[in-house]
Amino acid sequence: MGLINSWKWVPQKCNLPRIDPQRFIGIMRNRNIGFVGDSLNENFFVSFLCILRVADAGARRWKKKGAWRGAYFPKFNVTVAYHRAALLAKYQWGHDKFPNDTPFVFYHAGQQILPPLGLFDGFKVVLENMVSYIQKEVPGMTFKFWRLQSQRHFYGSEWNQNGSCLFSEALNENELDLWFDPRQNGVNKEARQIDHAIELTLQCTDIHSLDLTHLSDYRAHAHPSIWFGKKDANGNLGSELHALVPTWYS
Repeated sequence: MGLINSWKWVPQKCNLPRIDPQRFIGIMRNRNIGFVGDSLNENFFVSFLCILRVADAGARRWKKKGAWRGAYFPKFNVTVAYHRAALLAKYQWGHDKFPNDTPFVFYHAGQQILPPLGLFDGFKVVLENMVSYIQKEVPGMTFKFWRLQSQRHFYGSEWNQNGSCLFSEALNENELDLWFDPRQNGVNKEARQIDHAIELTLQCTDIHSLDLTHLSDYRAHAHPSIWFGKKDANGNLGSELHALVPTWYS
């Protein structure tokens, strides 16, 4: 794990100072910050709490009835919460999830969409409905982020075909297209298509795209399983951290 922790991401052509917990939580005074998603967003949430904890010695655990949990900072009247929602829609991307000889079936308002949609067209319908729901249900004064996916780095094959995370160092720039360009036959060839569809759907909305995809493109060495001594991705749920989920604060 020492090798992973030794890396520091530095943006090009700008200075990114370390977050000042006191200043940040002061700006957020009387607001709520929410993380909604899978284990990756939970990692962000826990790291965020560790950063903010030093700003308020009176911080305490916060729990709402149901799935919400987090922390409350009484000095600033700020609540930071996390809600586990690995799939915000009943949809899973990937041809391997569906038998080739069975048509895809998508529903809208309880009614089957006819004629049947292809996989990617169905994915876009799901996106449009999710974005429409967020726009309708989340107050307009809320500042909303949609985090794009963290890349997968299965080598040799997909997760269910004995693919594994084997790398102990980051990918080089010239290797990225081999992994992620839709025109290549890599295990992650659909990744950029998905992000492009999301960004198109977010246009003309007040939801901001938080693009972590390109940053994570390089990090084939950063999946937890290889540092736990487990090379077989099939038997280890910690080998991959990725999802398409929104984050917001109000």
